Amino acid sequence: MNQAQKNLFRWCAWFFIGNCAIFWLIGLNYIPTIPWIHSSYLTPKWKGELDFFVMVSYLGQLSFLAVLPSIFVFPCIFFARVRLVFIVAITLATIAAALLLVDTIVYNLYRFHFSGVIFQLVASSFNKSFFDFSQFELALIIFIVLGVLLIESFFAWGLWRFVIGQKRMRGLGKWVVMSLGVSLYLSYTMIVFSAGEQIHRVLVETTRFLPLYTEVLGWFFPGENLTVAIAREGELHFEHSIRNDSQLNYPVHQLLFTPKHVALKKTDVQKTRQLNLVIILIDAWRFDMLNPDVTPSIYKFAKNSWYFSKHYSGGNSTGPGVFSLFYGIPASYWSAMETQKRGPLLVDELINQHYKTGVFFSGSLKLPAFNKTVFSQLKELPQDVTGNAYERDLTLTRQFKAFVDNAVKEKQPFFSYVHFGAAHGYCAFDNDLTLFRPIIKTCNRTDLNNQTDPVPYLNRYKNALYRVDQQAQQVIEALKEHHLLKNTVVIITGDHGEEFNDNHQGYWSHASNFTSYQVRTPLIVYWPGEKPKVFDHMTTHYDIAPTLMRHLLGSTMPLAAYSVGDDLLDKNASHPYLLVGGYVDLGVLEKDRITRVFSTGDFQVEKLNSQPQPSAKLHVGVLQQAFVEMRRFYR
Repeated sequence: MNQAQKNLFRWCAWFFIGNCAIFWLIGLNYIPTIPWIHSSYLTPKWKGELDFFVMVSYLGQLSFLAVLPSIFVFPCIFFARVRLVFIVAITLATIAAALLLVDTIVYNLYRFHFSGVIFQLVASSFNKSFFDFSQFELALIIFIVLGVLLIESFFAWGLWRFVIGQKRMRGLGKWVVMSLGVSLYLSYTMIVFSAGEQIHRVLVETTRFLPLYTEVLGWFFPGENLTVAIAREGELHFEHSIRNDSQLNYPVHQLLFTPKHVALKKTDVQKTRQLNLVIILIDAWRFDMLNPDVTPSIYKFAKNSWYFSKHYSGGNSTGPGVFSLFYGIPASYWSAMETQKRGPLLVDELINQHYKTGVFFSGSLKLPAFNKTVFSQLKELPQDVTGNAYERDLTLTRQFKAFVDNAVKEKQPFFSYVHFGAAHGYCAFDNDLTLFRPIIKTCNRTDLNNQTDPVPYLNRYKNALYRVDQQAQQVIEALKEHHLLKNTVVIITGDHGEEFNDNHQGYWSHASNFTSYQVRTPLIVYWPGEKPKVFDHMTTHYDIAPTLMRHLLGSTMPLAAYSVGDDLLDKNASHPYLLVGGYVDLGVLEKDRITRVFSTGDFQVEKLNSQPQPSAKLHVGVLQQAFVEMRRFYR
């Protein structure tokens, strides 16, 4: 190694060591989310242990992430010019720092870290199909990246001028690296040697605020499988694995249908007495937002329908929520269904009975991959609609009206799914109705925390729901105009809820916990010829598909052959627990608690408001039943 390469090597080493400080500054955004840091549950001794653990974990883990890109830079020193090494180092450091900064924002909102799945979802939002950022938030993202690039460039330039002539700094770097490595080692040591003690659960739950902590631990100790040891805590380890290659056993038995519900030959299908089916899904529709003020038209329609007042989705986000509605089974089967392109039996049978199908989705059916799961059996899928969330909903309404016109002309039974997204994207369009005031003029969800006043955001959300209500009313009116309500089942529900820090735990939006504000949603079922009624027993999205299979399509097989749900009309159905899916974890909901199970196999017992309970023991029997349901439809 010549002198020029030695100088470049020293510069690279100090450049990435210096990035540790940048990462520490960015990581300060994680501090307010650390559980137990201000908890009265902790004894003074435990508080001291936790403070020390947070310090060494924080310094060690973020330092490791800061220097990780250097493994791609140091080899360049031996065959690349100085300028190229500078460009590679600055680019990689900028990407890493920007991702960390975005991760702090994501974690503050949703309590999960940036991952491959989340990266896909964020990437999709740039074409206005998933997250629906406001213009301010998009500008902020660009500003963040450019700002980090500018800081890294000035730091690199100043460091080059400073380090080369400072012989006294030689040898100091190894002590800095050793100190940071010892910090990470102490963190791991405290985790391992606290196993079996109550403080262990507190430490494990605390590590979640650090990105890739468990994964890095697994890299360093691959043979020992310490991640399992961490999660087990001497009790039981549950693994939420991805079984995309496992052979499905769905349904468990071949389904049979009564003759009166079997469609006639396709050429004579107009003579059948089959009922049409229209499912209107309102994205992010929380349970307390069905009322005469926010959704007056739907509220009026509910008065002439069945209303299920205690209804829960099977997910806290769009993917698992819609999956549970159509399949009637947990979203833990998503990977297998997607890989094997296995659609839900409900859609299969609608096709078999010659229903004309029309899917109208606000966004892209490719993310989440409904084109490979829920609607994979349909020959023609709609093109992605463009515009902001509200403009897309207007397009869906026009498309639905045209679809109904054609279906009436063809005298064919039809199934239509209309997915409105304006409430989900309430920040992404001019949401300036005077109905609910005050509102936030421009959303900046990076500033949301436990002290933020939720009213301006909640009112903006209500205004968006009011717009959705107007579109849903047009869908219903289109059915009335063609006299179709006398032979059309209409279901109106949501895929999940939407939280505005209602539990005062710092949670906003959805996909971050399994409390009622993120999981409960209204359910309205209009069934021709049936009297309106209010049902107060607990129902779930898992119940919708089997109810339609039995009462609409005529299935005579037991519901357990293809679903974990019950008949919506069965008031005696038992719900000792509810399994709810998320994008990165799952929740088991009971009357007095929520048990979260993470992809690492770790668990966390929470109160119904999502406040952790580290001393709570697992209800092993309930969890065993829940995980049996997650395996039952595999061979």
